[in-house]
Amino acid sequence: MEALIGELVTLRALRKDFFAAYARVFSATIQQVLHVSGVAGELDYLQNQLTQQCMGNSLFYCMFANHDDVLIGAIAIRDMQYGTGGNLYNWVNESYWGRGYYQEALRLMVVHYFACTENRYFQAYVDVTNKRSYCALKKVRLCRFWHAAWAVWLAI
Repeated sequence: MEALIGELVTLRALRKDFFAAYARVFSATIQQVLHVSGVAGELDYLQNQLTQQCMGNSLFYCMFANHDDVLIGAIAIRDMQYGTGGNLYNWVNESYWGRGYYQEALRLMVVHYFACTENRYFQAYVDVTNKRSYCALKKVRLCRFWHAAWAVWLAI
């Protein structure tokens, strides 16, 4: 599916022409949160995800705010080829935190994932100090278990 449309956000399947806008909002804060050093490596990662998406191993969407159609983040379930059901990847530029964009994007992604795959679960890892992400996952009613400093969620 090319687009998943909500009230606040539209998720659009990753395309190469999104790379420049993605790089603009992939801020130093987001890089720190994701433990990524530099935009160049992330652009290589995006190219790889495009390939994986074409092979059916990843559902990768760029997140656009509906009120101004600006790219504000990304959400994906990736690594589906390893038999784990996949891993959730996501971020929202800090200028858009606390407005419900991630919550809606997560809900759209979860519904879409289970509708378009035969997988029965996926994994989501969140740093337990990241209260917003933790609460968003909890609101979607994912099952959770703990591992060290991470809360690991299974969507079943």
